[in-house]
Amino acid sequence: MFPRFVAQCSIAQQQQRYEDVLLQAPASAGDGSSRSFSCWALFDGHRGDTVARFLGSSLLPDLEKRLPAVPLPSEEPEQYVYADAVRRAVTAAFLSLSMRVRELTSSTAAGCGSAAAVVVQTGHLLTVANAGSSKCILDVGQCAIECSADHRLGYNEDEEQRLDAAGAYVARLKFDLSGPAAPGELGCGSLRLWPGGLHMSRAIGDSDCGQLVIPHPYIQQVWLPCRPSRLVLANGGLWDVFESWQKAVSALRGVSLQNASGALLQRALRRKQRRADTGDMSVLVVDFCPESSSSSSSFKLQAHLERLSCCTTCSSTCSS
Repeated sequence: MFPRFVAQCSIAQQQQRYEDVLLQAPASAGDGSSRSFSCWALFDGHRGDTVARFLGSSLLPDLEKRLPAVPLPSEEPEQYVYADAVRRAVTAAFLSLSMRVRELTSSTAAGCGSAAAVVVQTGHLLTVANAGSSKCILDVGQCAIECSADHRLGYNEDEEQRLDAAGAYVARLKFDLSGPAAPGELGCGSLRLWPGGLHMSRAIGDSDCGQLVIPHPYIQQVWLPCRPSRLVLANGGLWDVFESWQKAVSALRGVSLQNASGALLQRALRRKQRRADTGDMSVLVVDFCPESSSSSSSFKLQAHLERLSCCTTCSSTCSS
């Protein structure tokens, strides 16, 4: 029998383009809550904030219509059926919102889009869905697992194979930044998908990029362990400045929830000073603690925390 979890969150942002939107929607604490799930999300906009802001205001109502209205069942066979229903609901929400965004940007902001990373908690079931470059890590103390996929060009072999099979043209920018480099030309900057010049293959919006940029999310579901655990969600630009995400996350294990998001952001900003990147940085940290725990306020490093096998993936899909 799994306990109920108390989830608490801290956020930190450093915005230069003001294209990032964070969503925090914990379930009501009272027994009369009409919502059976908690939700956190990061929408990392590009070429404007129109799509990111639309997603930030539209995701929760869409999920409320689609997710099961009842809590996670207590019996194991029913839990897996429930988990599948959650996965399907989250996928449907991504696709539905994508269609609405296409209508929104058909006449204006045609090149505007957003990466999306969404976390849904229902009981001890955690569902993470993402399209784009944001990374989500679940740290259970002695180990941490990546619950997301990076859809930037050059970072995902499966996506490269999908694009190759579709005959996509992938190239860097010309040195004069006027368009794609010709075949055989070196070019500059990151790999991009043409037309449109987007540097990722999955996102919401980007109607000028054709049909090869898709909104289908990568989804991973895990069971939260019966001990305190910590989820760290941040956009790709933040993770890129670190030597590895493992070291970045492990350095937060002795840091309180209140300071964790700010500590990660400040470490990233110090490293970013040596880089030319001027993108926004956003961090969202959520601590999950069983109600029965003597420390219900924050995640703490404990030698007896369960290993990776205790947060076994119960479903992992990548829509294509």
